[in-house]
Amino acid sequence: MEEFDVSTPEAEEAMRAATALVLEVARPLARKVELYERTLGLAVIPVLIRRAILARWRRVREDRR
Repeated sequence: MEEFDVSTPEAEEAMRAATALVLEVARPLARKVELYERTLGLAVIPVLIRRAILARWRRVREDRR
């Protein structure tokens, strides 16, 4: 892999511009990830409720036998 000399003023300017572009692209993605993480908890609640209902139903059926 080649090494690049980033100590020149042109390279520093290019790195600043590239960093600005990366941050501009990453901001909406970070927002989507944050929203996904926040709402993921809400998506899990119905699954947990279903599991609890099924576990209770199994116990009730076993008690009847």
